[in-house]
Amino acid sequence: MLFWVKRRAFFLMIFFVGTAIFLALWFFVIQEQSFTLHQVSQIFPNLTSAIQSDQTSSPRNVSKNVLPTEKYISALDGTVLSAPEGPVIAVMIENHPQARVQHEGLSKASIVYEALAEGGITRFLALYSYQNLSWVGPVRSARPYFIDFASEYKAAYVHAGGSNDALTRLYSTKDLLNIEALYWEEISPESDTRIAHYFARDIQYAAPHNLFGSFAGIQSIINDKKWNVSLDRPHFLFGNVSSSVSGSVSGSSFFSASVSRFDIHFSTPSFEVEYVYDPVSDRYVRYLAGNIHHDSTGDITPRNILVQFTSYYPIDDEGRLEMKTSGSGKAFLFSGGRQYFGVWKKESDDVTRFYDDSGQQFVLRPGQTWITILNDEKSLEIYP
Repeated sequence: MLFWVKRRAFFLMIFFVGTAIFLALWFFVIQEQSFTLHQVSQIFPNLTSAIQSDQTSSPRNVSKNVLPTEKYISALDGTVLSAPEGPVIAVMIENHPQARVQHEGLSKASIVYEALAEGGITRFLALYSYQNLSWVGPVRSARPYFIDFASEYKAAYVHAGGSNDALTRLYSTKDLLNIEALYWEEISPESDTRIAHYFARDIQYAAPHNLFGSFAGIQSIINDKKWNVSLDRPHFLFGNVSSSVSGSVSGSSFFSASVSRFDIHFSTPSFEVEYVYDPVSDRYVRYLAGNIHHDSTGDITPRNILVQFTSYYPIDDEGRLEMKTSGSGKAFLFSGGRQYFGVWKKESDDVTRFYDDSGQQFVLRPGQTWITILNDEKSLEIYP
């Protein structure tokens, strides 16, 4: 009798061990190797019909056996994409008061640089890599420091003319694809309408505030020039930053302060910028000259604003600027309703990195980022 008990126990042990091994292999094949159901059927032909039957009768189990769609992360803004992003497109967009009502593309950009051009007038450099837009603009002229910013992304740089220093640099650099809108406007059919292939003047607005780029046309130029340069790694780290006074990112601690609003004084009230944090959307509503800043598709509501302090000074009678874009300096990050304190650093042939006061790179929230260039902390007014 004892012999039969031991024998039954032995077979039961073999049965349970075998079952455990089988289930472990099954889990490994499905979850870790991401095999298709057809491939699994070649390995376990007797079980796939049961799986298919279970998927039909029990919807809650379908997601366990359906392979997820491949996803990609944008190197520019950290958002999840359904397809790889292409080369970076960097567009010079003007901010003259006569150009604002016709702004196009700013609200959809991944990154926007804002800096003075001359005469107290600011200008934008808007960066795109995956967006599907119709038009972008109004397109305006290049400046050397905007070329420096665009070069960090190996971008296709879209501009309409430029200062002498800027054009000299553009024609000699290999870090950018130079897309001169004034040239492509000339060879665009019907260039005084919005059906041009590349660039067009919108005749309902006064020149020079009416030159727009067709996004499809810009993409066509990039393809024709075989500019297949994409970012090899992100410029920024992305994640959700702690909202506590002493935040923690990647094991580092840094000081932050609650800030619900801050103003930027570039020059005159026409170029006054205000950011107001909206905790519901976790975004900042941008105001320009006292009005909510919007373009043709909606309000401009970035998730992050970086303020980079550097030195610049006028170099000619037009008030054009010489600006330091390498080296280091003070920097602030505004994100999630808080202000974080740190520095920016850039070697001459590297990209600009932003660090907190513990030496760790700033972590940004996924979404649009504006980078504001100032030379004096007095130009920044902060409200708790």
